[in-house]
Amino acid sequence: MTNIDEYHLVPLSIQPQGKEYLVGNTELDEFYQLPVEGVRVIEGLREGHSLIQIKQTCLDEFAEDIDVGSFVEFLLEVEFLHKNKTDAESAIAAHSKLSAETDKRWVFQMSAKGASLFFSWPAVLIYCLVITCAAYLYVTEPQARINLSALYITENFTLFFLSLLFLFAVVSMMHECGHMIAGARLGLEPKLGIGNRLWIIVAECDLSGIYGKPKSQRYLPLMAGMLVDLFSVSSIVIILAILSSYGVQGVWVQILQALTLQILITITWQFNIFLRTDVYYILSNYTDNPNLDQQARTYLSACLFRLSLGRVGAPLPSAIDKRQLKTMRLFSTIWLLGRIAAMIFLVLIIVPALTQYARDAWQAVGDGAQVPFWTKVDLIAFFLCSLLVFGGGMLLWLRGRFNFLKRNRNVTT
Repeated sequence: MTNIDEYHLVPLSIQPQGKEYLVGNTELDEFYQLPVEGVRVIEGLREGHSLIQIKQTCLDEFAEDIDVGSFVEFLLEVEFLHKNKTDAESAIAAHSKLSAETDKRWVFQMSAKGASLFFSWPAVLIYCLVITCAAYLYVTEPQARINLSALYITENFTLFFLSLLFLFAVVSMMHECGHMIAGARLGLEPKLGIGNRLWIIVAECDLSGIYGKPKSQRYLPLMAGMLVDLFSVSSIVIILAILSSYGVQGVWVQILQALTLQILITITWQFNIFLRTDVYYILSNYTDNPNLDQQARTYLSACLFRLSLGRVGAPLPSAIDKRQLKTMRLFSTIWLLGRIAAMIFLVLIIVPALTQYARDAWQAVGDGAQVPFWTKVDLIAFFLCSLLVFGGGMLLWLRGRFNFLKRNRNVTT
């Protein structure tokens, strides 16, 4: 039996997660769901007990012979346990240094006290007043209401597109700031980067350190982005009502109406839980499954493994229990159907729309003097901007798929 005096645990967070526990280290950015037996072993290691003592303690508490040695090997493998204190400290320092060198995302730093001001009672009262005022103006002022045709334009294509793109980028940044400020309130240092959900370019706030906090404290940072979106929509409604009172109409009113519609579409898009959206993370937290997406991929890989008689995919890990397997089956179905629907939307809606923009631009150029010069420029610029945004998202998506397949090929070989 191994001499436990030769080993040292890294600082570990242990949070109740349903019937199990979420155990991990924020610096290593590694968290695992462990049963209560595993937590008892970790507690014994912390207290410096020998493996024989820990084994006897578990036997007394659970009336079951726990394979403590295998669990210790697991802790060594994931670098939660090291042969001495120096190795443990070095592992965390090395990981932090590597992360600082390779991670180019912006680290958001704000004191917990400063972040708490955004969620104080005076601040919450202001938010409620703005939302209440917007609700009243929405009922009383027609121009402030949702305009379902706001995204349909017949002129000023490029001005409309670039203005809407800029304003939506500002709103999106406010959305991410909501996540980051709520995370900073818990003492986290969130990271902000650019990523993609399928072919859609998105700003990404990394709140992975949140799993070191109690489950109940995670909801506000995860929901903060959508709450900011609600505040943004309310603010735009008030602005539209003010512009209406001064008789202002035209393209800028339509741009603001389109921005409102775009934010509402984005809030609805968050419910596409087959992607790693805000609602996906809220659901993951609620169901005590920190990585539903990976579980779905694992289950579908196991299905391919069975259907292909072992030629494709990988078998299902034996450690998965019945409750977890039921969740994997349900979410993998949602995951697969969601992606099929997204591909249908890509083929039947997005690609034909871009093709039509290209035809309009080409027709405008070919009509010669019948189409004003600046209208030609406007249509061509609008098409190129649309293609650039779509193409950038497709490039990120395809590159991610290529890297995923490359990693899998390296693993199998």
